[in-house]
Amino acid sequence: MKQSLQAVAKFIRNEPKKSYKQTGLASLFGCCSDTEDKMEVLDDNGNVIATSFLHHDQFRGIEIAMKDPNGQLVIKVRGSREQKDTFFVVGPDNRFLGEIRQKIISSGNSTDNFKGVASKAEDIDDILEDYNKLIVPGLSHSSHPNFHSFYPSGNPFHCLLADLLGGHIGDAGFYWTSNPALTELEVIMMDWLGEMMALPKEFLLFPEGSRGGGCMQRSDTESNFLVLVAARTDMIQRMKQRDKRLRSSDILARLVAYTSSDARRSIKKAAEVAMVKMRVLPTDENFILRGDTLHSAIVSDIERGLIPFFVCANFGTSGPCSFDHLHELGPVCRDHGTWLHVDAAYAGTALICPEMRGLMRGIDWADSFCTTPSKLILAVCDVCCLWVRDRHKLQLASLENHPDLPFKGLPTSQRVGALKIWFMIRSFGVENLQNQIRQHIKLGQTMAKLLQKDSRFEVCNKVVMGLICFRIKANDMLNKALLYRCNETGKVSFASCILQNKFVIRMCINSPKCSEEDLDATYKLICTYQNRIEVMNQEDLEEFIRAPAKVHSSAEVSRRFPITNPLEPSRSLHQVTSRIQSSEYLDSPMKDPKSSQTNSPATASSTRTQALDGSEKSDK
Repeated sequence: MKQSLQAVAKFIRNEPKKSYKQTGLASLFGCCSDTEDKMEVLDDNGNVIATSFLHHDQFRGIEIAMKDPNGQLVIKVRGSREQKDTFFVVGPDNRFLGEIRQKIISSGNSTDNFKGVASKAEDIDDILEDYNKLIVPGLSHSSHPNFHSFYPSGNPFHCLLADLLGGHIGDAGFYWTSNPALTELEVIMMDWLGEMMALPKEFLLFPEGSRGGGCMQRSDTESNFLVLVAARTDMIQRMKQRDKRLRSSDILARLVAYTSSDARRSIKKAAEVAMVKMRVLPTDENFILRGDTLHSAIVSDIERGLIPFFVCANFGTSGPCSFDHLHELGPVCRDHGTWLHVDAAYAGTALICPEMRGLMRGIDWADSFCTTPSKLILAVCDVCCLWVRDRHKLQLASLENHPDLPFKGLPTSQRVGALKIWFMIRSFGVENLQNQIRQHIKLGQTMAKLLQKDSRFEVCNKVVMGLICFRIKANDMLNKALLYRCNETGKVSFASCILQNKFVIRMCINSPKCSEEDLDATYKLICTYQNRIEVMNQEDLEEFIRAPAKVHSSAEVSRRFPITNPLEPSRSLHQVTSRIQSSEYLDSPMKDPKSSQTNSPATASSTRTQALDGSEKSDK
């Protein structure tokens, strides 16, 4: 039996040949016709080592079973109708061994289609043709009205034009002396945004006697890291002034920062890079960090000999979109001399609307504030705006002290984000930006009401913005199956998160083209698959959840909402065949891959609604 396994493995490992008598998987799938359902597998000497039998299923695709001369099952190779470049290998006991990706049936996203380094110049038409053929099929269309996985993504013409002009300038903008216009435009735009959001005047640069100011960073991660380093440097200097015998390394080992359990990963990464302890504090039932929780943690750490120096409050968390109570955290931070930073990457620009400014109660206690405009106002502005109460503390923390821009951030070069914001504000106007935000919030409330009226679902967060966290009133297994089943259709795209140890489906209204009609169709799709998943038994659910991500995908998913990166290297053929030779089977059972009926992308809202109402053949 072991010799037969080795021979079959060698047969599968062979590359396809152009001759009539092919070897490898190409010959197996080459026999997949309406008239031929049996083929003998020969070794190099012409001896029969196995016989392959073809089984064709209308919905599940094809399956080839290979048996040795004694009739014992050796291996099964399965392929779906839609994922034609992926084949699943199953052992004699129906255990999943792995998957094979080989250029038997070439796909548009295969890395084999990419040419090597061009030694000579190529025509731009050829490059654009390859772009449409190789890149576009693997894109995630985050501007689609039914794409609800991430934050809003907009591409208005004015911002694209500013990006084009910025590329034409081609200046890195190191300092004021290297590019005075872009440097001055940046600080002016920071004050413009600060005034639009009604931030405290201490955060602005131009008011007389102000020590504050703003600067643009490339991401909220850089902004969080910059203020964390500034707070660390400030605390080390203060401790040295109290006791000159202390060394910086001794103080650094005792520093501790605080944030909530629902904070973004960026602030935790910033603490790791800055080599300081980060203590994650629990939140209340509404996912809000309260003042008494912070006070208890600081007092406990001081008794242990630690030095609290930094607190990161959240203004719209990435999971439940909760808002920490700044009016409670601020006095605690002021009493203990800690830096209070507000991470408002998502919801910060909502302060442009006057009715949303009640959420910023206590902002006067903050030492810094950052937000990413592109996550809410639907414009291509690839920057994070950071304001500080004392810009000179950023100067002291900077490794490069230059008089031209005393509060420069971590990167030396500057992007043209200020140019995009300038174009955006002037072309849209404050009123239109406010209307965009209000429509975003209105759609979130509409979707939340649809789910709350249905007794089968529960909304797990307080919906303030356009972000909804919901789940079926059942175990996590059913919710995971619902998420996978909806995403595999390619008609919608959801994300997930963990709230209070529960798996929830996270939906963010993120497209300016999304309408209430789209949300109604999305709700009907959720209900349809909830009914189908509810009747599945526990064994089917476990197999469905454990199956690889590619099993839950389809041509429509790969074309519109790719679950996996098509350029990502997958398990090689040699890895699979080596497992066959050593008879090392995995414990994960493999379920037949299901494929969904594909639909062409619709442009009109009514067409999208009809597409969502269609049922899938794979679920019958």
